Amino acid sequence: MLQAQTEVTVVTGPSNADQVWYRLSDDQENSATLAEWDLGFEITGFNASIIVNTAKGLAVFNTNQGSAAWEEVTVADEMAWTPLSNSETTWSAGALNTSADGEFDLGWGTYSVINHITTGTELFVVRLVDGTSYKKLRIDSLNGGIYYFTYADLDGSNEQSGTIAKTDYT
Repeated sequence: MLQAQTEVTVVTGPSNADQVWYRLSDDQENSATLAEWDLGFEITGFNASIIVNTAKGLAVFNTNQGSAAWEEVTVADEMAWTPLSNSETTWSAGALNTSADGEFDLGWGTYSVINHITTGTELFVVRLVDGTSYKKLRIDSLNGGIYYFTYADLDGSNEQSGTIAKTDYT
């Protein structure tokens, strides 16, 4: 009887301190320390999932106010926020995609068949690992394979913008 299995062992470290992934096509293993990342952006094809590293203790919420409420969101609104979770079965259904409703609604934004840009429509809050600090987050767009996003403290201070280009990663 032929056997086509290959046994592979991956080490995640004590208390699963490392995230490890294995690519079957070329037997490559890569890893990152669990505490090193907060958001994960899907880079393959037309997919646009965004996961949150809840394994390290982050919590993420949809404020249910839309991205236009950037200046108004406060921690006093927390009871009205919807807690979000990543899918347990696929990376293509991240926490920021859970409210997707329809073919062109990605949860965090809406895809336009006219200009092929996904424009952010939602405002999220991330509770940090300490359990008392918060950041507001909006995904501004996915345009030409580049994610554009903005985050800040809830009071608007320390505002930062970032980009993730899908082509920068394999």
